[in-house]
Amino acid sequence: MVHRALSVGAILAMLWLTSASARAQPRVDVRLPDCTSTRVDLALLRELVEIELAGPDASFEITIGDALCDATSTTLELVVRDGATGTTGHDAIAIATDTSDPRAEARALALAIAERAPRMRRDAVEAVEAPAPEPPPVPAPRVEPASDLAPPTAPSPSPSPSDSDSLSDSPSLSDSPSPSPSPSLHLPPTLGLGLLGRLAPVLPSWAVGLRLDLGAHFDPTWSLRGEVFSTWSRTMPSEGQVDAVVIAAAGVLGASLYRDAVVDLVPGVRAEGGVLLAIGTLSGGAPSRTTAHAWATLGLELDVLLTLTDGIALALDVAASGVLAGTRIASIPSGTQIDLSLVVIDLGAAIRIAL
Repeated sequence: MVHRALSVGAILAMLWLTSASARAQPRVDVRLPDCTSTRVDLALLRELVEIELAGPDASFEITIGDALCDATSTTLELVVRDGATGTTGHDAIAIATDTSDPRAEARALALAIAERAPRMRRDAVEAVEAPAPEPPPVPAPRVEPASDLAPPTAPSPSPSPSDSDSLSDSPSLSDSPSPSPSPSLHLPPTLGLGLLGRLAPVLPSWAVGLRLDLGAHFDPTWSLRGEVFSTWSRTMPSEGQVDAVVIAAAGVLGASLYRDAVVDLVPGVRAEGGVLLAIGTLSGGAPSRTTAHAWATLGLELDVLLTLTDGIALALDVAASGVLAGTRIASIPSGTQIDLSLVVIDLGAAIRIAL
């Protein structure tokens, strides 16, 4: 009886030691996706991976991606986490899509995972434990021997704590903001077509017409624009009617005052020359008479360009000019005349297209 009790106790002790050693042995924790896979036997895959990686150095965790749940996926992601250091490594392996034997696919994947998992774990641990490279030593500055003719130099005073604080607070050259890039200078020749309106304090007090201009730039600042235009106006004195037509050409020399991507302000000097035709008709029905006189003005202009699209701009300009010739024209014998002001104001609007 006593002998049988001792035998049972020995057997129980051996079983306890075996289970304790099994619990103490390091193991691989395989984490599979939470799904039912039709392409791989997941239970067999877990068992084979644990068998292949079992050993004294098997204290790590393997997470297998969700690609096994999708019959169309061709890449399986793996994540290995080391149990001692907590570092993780990532990798991916190719998997077949046309699998007819889930158990055979589980055996193939288990071999591939068992081959890559230890290497992934080792590379992740070595990457964390590798020391950072030391910077190369800075060579000491070379000190030239002082010449006998050179005067002795006083040592530079070391900065006080307050000076060092002020130097640290002051912005360095590297911290200073870099200058903003200038807007793109797209300055090809331009062709413009628009309307011209002219105002004067005395009769005829208005004139309208069409204007065609062609402009070019010497550089980003200076520009030259040539214009040809014709204007018409009418006076109605008591003796009859007088029509005035000006056919002229003008040149404008401008300098850009402000320019960005939308607006360009160009003040300039404007000179104009041409012919003024006066056609007068008496109220009594007498035949009309036409006279021609020289016309010239000189003044200042401000041109405002508003960019509409790439290569197309709206030009708005205003000019004040003094009349040099053509201020008083007698058109018919009865005394009907065109009396123009010594100063005229021009208002223009045009669409300009880059050539």
